[in-house]
Parts: sequence; C-alpha cells; structure tokens
Amino acid sequence: MNIINACATYTGYEKSIKALRFEIPSKGKNPATPIFVLPSYAAQDTSVTPGAFEEGSKVLIAGRLYKRVQTEDEAEDGRMYVIPTQELQTTHPDCELNQVQLAGGVGWVGDLKPNPRGGGVVNIFLLCQAGKQKLLNHDWNDSVGFKIEAWGDDAKRFDKFVYKGRSIALGGALKFDCWTAKDGSRQGGYKVTVKSSQYSFFGKNQKTDVTTGAPAKVFDSPHQQAIAKPTVDIKGPANDGIPF
Repeated sequence: MNIINACATYTGYEKSIKALRFEIPSKGKNPATPIFVLPSYAAQDTSVTPGAFEEGSKVLIAGRLYKRVQTEDEAEDGRMYVIPTQELQTTHPDCELNQVQLAGGVGWVGDLKPNPRGGGVVNIFLLCQAGKQKLLNHDWNDSVGFKIEAWGDDAKRFDKFVYKGRSIALGGALKFDCWTAKDGSRQGGYKVTVKSSQYSFFGKNQKTDVTTGAPAKVFDSPHQQAIAKPTVDIKGPANDGIPF
C-alpha cells in the first residue's frame, strides 16, 4: 500500500515529464515538499492538464505514491510522483492535509540515535508493493522504497520491535529534507515521518522463533507471510459434541 491524501499548492506544469507540480506547505524547518502528479484514468483528462488550475491554487490530491524506476536510458530523477485515484479538486486556501498510508516489508533498520528533545530517532527503509505504471517504468515485480523516520516513544518501539523482513502498516506525513554533503554540494530527499501511534507490526516480536529457537522467517510481503506454513503443527478441534 502506498496511498497519499494531501492539500497542496499548484506551482506549474513540468513539460519535460508532462506532470503537474505541487508543493505541500512546509512545517517547522522543513522546506515545502514537491510532488508531481501524472495523468490517470481515475483523475480524468481535464484535471491533470496544463491550465487545469491557476498557479497558487490549493488542490486536494488523492492517489498512490511512486518513484521513477531507473533504466539504462533514463537516470533516476529523485522526484516523488502521484498517480491520482480520483479527480483533482480545488479546495479552501487554509486546508491542511498531509496523510500517507504505507504497508510493506522492512528492508533496513538504523540504530536509535539520541534526540535533544528526548526519546531519540530511528530511521528504517520500507519496501511497498504497488501496481504497474508504464509512465514510470514500474512493473508488478518492482517495489517502491520509502525512508521512514520515527521520533520519541515511537522511535523506542521501532528500535525494540522492528527488524529486517518484518511487515509494517503505518500512517505518516510526507516531507522533504535538504542538506549539504561532504563535498559541499546541496542534496535533497524524501522521507515519511510516522505519526504518533499510527502503525502496526505483523509477525513475531522476537527475532527468533520462541517455539523452536530457530531464526524467524523473513517474508518479502504480508501476502507471503499469510500463506506460509505454520511453524507448529495445528491440531484439529476437540470433539465437544456440537454438530457444527
């Protein structure tokens, strides 16, 4: 799952990639978050075209998040794309909405780092399955990767319960970071900041199987986990005399 619902400001049409460019307003020290909306059948042709909105308009966007899959002829562009699941609509200028819903398997877990505000911070990398999108070179066997950031008590829970291969569903906000690299160049990238308590872990909490002592199985997706053979034998129900 890779869903976003956001109120964003329209900033223009990108001819090179044939996409509408929007910015989710910044909060705190983070800059505005750019997203690029591509046409889709669900959005209808009239809502994702040049001139569909006046620059500066606040627009309600609902869709699925993607990154362009790099090919031999096309370099990775670092943008975050949205394939709308419904028609784009103008909304009130004061509207604030930045809600991302993700579900997938953990590909990497960072260490818990101290935070001056208390509780620390943890970063993980989450791989989500998504439908085919020809415009982005994305096929059914491709995953969409997201950097996930958890703070405070949520970071402590992630540090305790999250490990590579575990399945997670979470809610968060899409943000964009800018920083200066060691070579002095200016860099930027996306992340999803987890909203407090908006997450669920699937599978065993421990990294080893408590019934056998063997390492816990690692699944590529919640679907594989659901159809996997149980680690213990399941006995039939006891004969309690009830005929159904």
